[in-house]
Amino acid sequence: MNFKQLMKQKIIPLLLAVAIIMSGITIFPSTVQAAGWLDYADQTINLGTAVSGSIKSGDYYGQTEGKYSVYWHIYKFTMPQAGLLNIYIESLSDRYLYYSWSSDSGFVVFSGADSDKVIWRSRNYENEIERNYSASRAMYYGSTEIALEQGEYYFAVRQTNINDTPYYLTLSYKEPVINVTSISLNPSKMTLAAGAQKTITATILPNNATDKTVAWRSDNPSVATVADSGTVIAVSVGTASITASSSDGEITATCAVTVTCPHEYQTAFAPATKNSNGYITEKCRKCGDIRKDQTIYAIRNVTLTRKTATHNGKVQVPSITVQDTRGKTLTHDTDYTLSYIGNMRDAGKHSIQIKFKGNYKGKISRTFTILPKPTAITKITPKKKGFTVSWKKQATQTTGYELAYSTDRKFARKNTRIISISKNKTSKKTVSKLKSGRKYYVRIRTYKNVKTNGKTTRLYSGWSKVKTVTTKR
Repeated sequence: MNFKQLMKQKIIPLLLAVAIIMSGITIFPSTVQAAGWLDYADQTINLGTAVSGSIKSGDYYGQTEGKYSVYWHIYKFTMPQAGLLNIYIESLSDRYLYYSWSSDSGFVVFSGADSDKVIWRSRNYENEIERNYSASRAMYYGSTEIALEQGEYYFAVRQTNINDTPYYLTLSYKEPVINVTSISLNPSKMTLAAGAQKTITATILPNNATDKTVAWRSDNPSVATVADSGTVIAVSVGTASITASSSDGEITATCAVTVTCPHEYQTAFAPATKNSNGYITEKCRKCGDIRKDQTIYAIRNVTLTRKTATHNGKVQVPSITVQDTRGKTLTHDTDYTLSYIGNMRDAGKHSIQIKFKGNYKGKISRTFTILPKPTAITKITPKKKGFTVSWKKQATQTTGYELAYSTDRKFARKNTRIISISKNKTSKKTVSKLKSGRKYYVRIRTYKNVKTNGKTTRLYSGWSKVKTVTTKR
């Protein structure tokens, strides 16, 4: 093999290798993107400071991360720490904010550590920045925010055509948004009297949340309202739910509020009588709440332990029981008082006055009778067609005596005669003109004349023991 043939064998593969390398540059343009556009990344933006530029002839023209060649301006900037990058751009032409899927126009953020790495880009339907128009300034403008980590980055303004119209660009750093994760309220429930107020304290977590503003709302302002400070004002009786919401409305917490009435109770009272029930009612004049509703039952009866007594020279007063219709026994001196007409000692009819008081009203009278002291037959002597009877004389509380005799041991009326004898006469009586040889039953009692309601009546003692006598023939 000669030298020419040898060289031909070596050169041809070398040319093929160069061709393959060159074809690789076309297939994988990212290897030349950095080499190309980094040469034009000679401008640095200080965050918060505006810069201006204009796409015009002579600007860098080449591919970026896509397949189309475009005109572009490159700016280098540094994020001081993780946060938000605010992008604001305005121009007389809307082409800086006009995007198309068929082009690579728009804005791109590349990594400073890897200049071929696209961090963010804008174009139609992909992180599109909405176009706005200011009529007063005849300007198109738009803005957006993206989250970036601390470090260096490149910002590219790209256009498919020469525009030669100035744009104004401002990149600004913003603290990262830390969202509220929870809201807790203290108290989480409360009870207030109408007219009162109390402040709810809201605790926001995390403590370093970007916006810790709380919006307050009441679902029932007619019952309770809430101020921006969280102060709840009770309006009227009822329930309400107070809600605290984060500024984005995503996180909420509630406090249950019950509003009660600052009661002002008024008492209504009607005493019971012997004919009708009474009542005691305590009702709030503001809300109508009834604290007490008690029925006082009517007086049913007044009972004396005894209605009569026999004169013994001493004061005699019966015990009295007063009950209502439910069987409750009323209390002396609390529910009623007693007074007496008469000395409650002499033989006669005495009036007991029951006067009701407190929860009861009215008067009731009861009569208590003290009967004269009885006497006894001391001797009975038979006579021809008669007999003589003697008895024990009663000197006091006695008007006279009644002597009864009968042929019937039961003193049947048709077989019985009664003789009245004045007490001033002797305590002996002879009865004559009877049938001879007949057996008679004899008894005696005392009586006293008393006036009741202006009318004289007799009060009788009990009958003495019966004696028997048989008249002589």
